[in-house]
Amino acid sequence: MPGILIIDDSANIRRFLRSFVERNTPFTICGEAENAAEGIEKAKNLQPDLILFDSTLSAISGTEAASLFRKTLRAISPMLSDPKGY
Repeated sequence: MPGILIIDDSANIRRFLRSFVERNTPFTICGEAENAAEGIEKAKNLQPDLILFDSTLSAISGTEAASLFRKTLRAISPMLSDPKGY
């Protein structure tokens, strides 16, 4: 069953997002990645319904990552997350 793919370079933030989603929503987490390149590969394999990712991924900005996800994985909706920025 597809669900949400979380991409963030911080393991603590990934754990927080997973816990929040699992405890407060009916959605499932289908996978995690720590950078955009790993996220694209996992998204190709997992075919998530939604990608939740950090707006400040290392080596690529959130805007660039969203554009890359849209071009590469047209059926998937990327969503920026910035839990560090409040």
